Amino acid sequence: MYEMFLEKHYPGVLFEAKQNERNLQKLQSEVKYSFYLQYFRDNYNYTFGRPRSDVCTTCSEMEAKISHEKNGALKRSLETDLKVHKTRAKLFYTKMQECLLKAKENEDTEVLCFDFKQNIPCPHMCTSDVFYKRQLWMYCISIYSGKKSKSVMYTWTENTAKRGCNEVLSVLNHYINAFLPSNVKRLYVFTDGCRGQNHNQNMLKFWQTLVLNGKFENIQHFFPQRGHSFLPCDRHFAIIEKMQRRREVVESPSDWNTIISSKFTVVELKRNMVRDFVNGLSEPFFKKNFTTNKLKFQITKYKFFEFKSESKSLMFGSFSLNNVCTDVFRLLKPGVEFVPIPEKLAYSADLPINALKLQNIKELCKFLKDGKAIAFYDSLTGATCTHEDEPDER
Repeated sequence: MYEMFLEKHYPGVLFEAKQNERNLQKLQSEVKYSFYLQYFRDNYNYTFGRPRSDVCTTCSEMEAKISHEKNGALKRSLETDLKVHKTRAKLFYTKMQECLLKAKENEDTEVLCFDFKQNIPCPHMCTSDVFYKRQLWMYCISIYSGKKSKSVMYTWTENTAKRGCNEVLSVLNHYINAFLPSNVKRLYVFTDGCRGQNHNQNMLKFWQTLVLNGKFENIQHFFPQRGHSFLPCDRHFAIIEKMQRRREVVESPSDWNTIISSKFTVVELKRNMVRDFVNGLSEPFFKKNFTTNKLKFQITKYKFFEFKSESKSLMFGSFSLNNVCTDVFRLLKPGVEFVPIPEKLAYSADLPINALKLQNIKELCKFLKDGKAIAFYDSLTGATCTHEDEPDER
């Protein structure tokens, strides 16, 4: 728009700038770019953006109700509820910015964000047959460091492991030991509220174990309002998705790892890295039910958890993100002073692939040129289940 302004009012200046390949934002014109930008912001209320995707269902539902409501009092009530909802959602990102600033200023503090990317299909190709065949899923989870502003991508295929709590905790345990500096003693964690991966008792037991064993002095885990869970990981996932769209053929998971490693650090998760945290962090260390003063622990209602070295056996929780802990729970059984990290593997062998899905994958091998990729798909084993309607989660 500034270029159009110069073209209309100062064509000579614009022509000279283009001839000398000058940056228009740094052009010494009678009306500089900075003045033009400030005047535009002060006098016009235009916004620029792309169509939204993955919008919060609560916001969409409440906005629809507000648009249809004819009763003035009810409409104002709905508008107030929507404003409260958005304020609570904004608090999650305000807390994240506060913690990121602390991580930049203090060597013993770190902020971690982690999330799964949408599954990557293997093999990826442009032939029309691929639209009618199921492919092998490659899982990818990003762990983002707030101090370094970098992500480490952990990848594996569905025949190696699933993508549940054991996998998430195994990846976290590996990252903490391999990438996190030993001087970090205060950890702030921001994730979405997925029950099967992040927002569950096994995750809380893991944090309690790390504090109890002296790995950290303080761990705080924050969860967002449902529908408002955009994390720094998502920006890095967008980079990978852009690389996906630019490639017609990627034959094997190892090829995907090579592509992703051009932008990020990639760790290929092996079967011997996935430990059985679900069973290993239960008996005889932790209680089955967490109660305090006859208050039943309902994990879905809590948005904030804290673990402290001065109260190693206790967990502090809150329904809001204001760091004011409203409830205290004891996770550990009496007398427990140390909890070992589980050594038992979660899987003793590679996981079988659905028989019909495996058949589809092998039918696509006729389009492959790389012999190693063909050998990899030939090595996959099939399961006995052959139901056509078996769910195939992304």
